[in-house]
Amino acid sequence: MTSADAGEPVDLRPLLEPIALGRVTIRNRMVSTAHNSRYGEDGLPGKRHQRYSEERAPWRQELMGIVAWRQDQIARLGVDLRLNCRATPERILAEAPDVVILATGGQPHKGAFAGVEHTLSTSEVLTRNVPGGARVLVYDDHGGAQASSAAEYLAQGGASVRLVSPDRSLGEEMGPNNWAVFKQHLYRLGVAIEVDHRLDAVTPAANRLRARIVNEYTEESRDEDFDMVVAEHGTRPDEALYADLTPHSGNGGRIDCVALKGNLPQPSGSDSGFALYRVGDAVASRDIHAAIYDSVRLCHVL
Repeated sequence: MTSADAGEPVDLRPLLEPIALGRVTIRNRMVSTAHNSRYGEDGLPGKRHQRYSEERAPWRQELMGIVAWRQDQIARLGVDLRLNCRATPERILAEAPDVVILATGGQPHKGAFAGVEHTLSTSEVLTRNVPGGARVLVYDDHGGAQASSAAEYLAQGGASVRLVSPDRSLGEEMGPNNWAVFKQHLYRLGVAIEVDHRLDAVTPAANRLRARIVNEYTEESRDEDFDMVVAEHGTRPDEALYADLTPHSGNGGRIDCVALKGNLPQPSGSDSGFALYRVGDAVASRDIHAAIYDSVRLCHVL
């Protein structure tokens, strides 16, 4: 692996040294060595994620290093990795597994305001070409990097972008490093940032969309017309596979949070059926770090 700036080799050996987490010592800092079959669909990573990283938000493409590094480790450890096939209940049950861990992620959630069906998610925006000069409202009711990334991409394409958030500042859920860089980029691109306001409703107006924007503190409202409205409210867990597998599991798909926090093995449940768990966005709308920590805490005591 090389440095992003100078292309010089980086010593990754410290990442493979033991690290103590409370009373538990993990053999290395980044590898989970459970040799389980892993099903994927459309490859790993998908073309949409590559396009997002390489074209839509180029300064954040280092995130793809997480996926690439883990791909290398999967190959090194000899994990049975199965791509380009859907993980159906029938396929999973045919494996007669002892443990099933679902990382099925979540589906984009745009919120619950009136007229939400007229809006696009940030994921949809990153797969579209937006005409230059289009007037776009990006509504961030999540506080992560998604809405800011979409606003940056749209502005780079020549759109006139207004980024609205009900929070007291932009990117409430982002770390200070990302928050500062995003603001620098957005201001340089001429993105209008408006906090303390919520998107209350979206209605069609001729060939445009009319957005009602409300001040969170005074309840004063105004209507503005846009060519496109983009809304970000995190994700909703993709629970279909979990619901199908739960009746076949011995633990009812439940995670003992006390054991998880204490780095202890999960209770065995009944003698019949496999142990079923969920990690990451398959549980709730979170980030990649949550999925990694969930997996480490579950797998290192299996």
